[in-house]
Amino acid sequence: MTVADLLDGSFRLLRNHARVVFPAAAVFIVPAQLLSFAANVRSGVPEDFGVGGTAFAGLASTGSGSSVDVAFAVVAMLLGLLSVALIGGVACQVVIASHDGHDLSLSGVLRRVRQKGWALLGGWLLVHLLEASGFLVFAAPALAAWAGGGDTLALVLLGIGFVLLVPIGFVVMTLSVAVAPCVVSEDLGPVTSIRRSWRLMRRRFWPVAGVALLAGLIGSIVAQILAAVPATIGYALGGVGGWVLITASTIITMLITQPFVAFVATLQYLDGRIRTEGLDLQIIADRLLAEEA
Repeated sequence: MTVADLLDGSFRLLRNHARVVFPAAAVFIVPAQLLSFAANVRSGVPEDFGVGGTAFAGLASTGSGSSVDVAFAVVAMLLGLLSVALIGGVACQVVIASHDGHDLSLSGVLRRVRQKGWALLGGWLLVHLLEASGFLVFAAPALAAWAGGGDTLALVLLGIGFVLLVPIGFVVMTLSVAVAPCVVSEDLGPVTSIRRSWRLMRRRFWPVAGVALLAGLIGSIVAQILAAVPATIGYALGGVGGWVLITASTIITMLITQPFVAFVATLQYLDGRIRTEGLDLQIIADRLLAEEA
């Protein structure tokens, strides 16, 4: 598949399977955003910390907030991040069913995500730990140095850790593009899925990285375009009404952008299997055998 095939195919899948994709994605996105809405309302009004602010920024700028407020904000943020992994499970099922010519039901998609939920979340967590591994390796001695009074050494070690975040994170992100598809389509565990994804993606590292970055950029641009007007109005309106408008626009943009990025990742997984394992020939052979039977 070319870059155009991957991107166009992802938009086409989003459009053709909207009746399953959007409700399934909403199951994971809406609860997190409602909790984020509650955290934002508790942290202050939108005009307190400007366009693009978060509950954490509101709590810091207003100097208010109890432990409950902070807990709300943290849980909302974590749920929002975890929804990405679960939506990856949704996208994989849609892509595979589309290639096999099968119909999907919303209940069936959600049931499969529930079955593989822990593996999807485990893979997501392990990948992010690996992405931050360079920083984590230097963070522990930095804390030890700081506790022993070596402030300068601690700053140097933390600086090295932050520098390593970008290259290590970039490499791990690229190699781990196919983790969610491996979990769902091949019924693998988190660690095995990461190994499988790395084997498939490493042979075309730079094309995979380019497509992943391009998909993320397109998703970001689309999100900014869709959210610009309602977010601006929401921050100008202020109060609870402002947060309602901002939250609604965030939900709509995430319902579009997160499945799109997940579709691109799944198509890259299929492309990797076609290039290295002849998956397309296997599919044709299976169909011919089924027709003969």
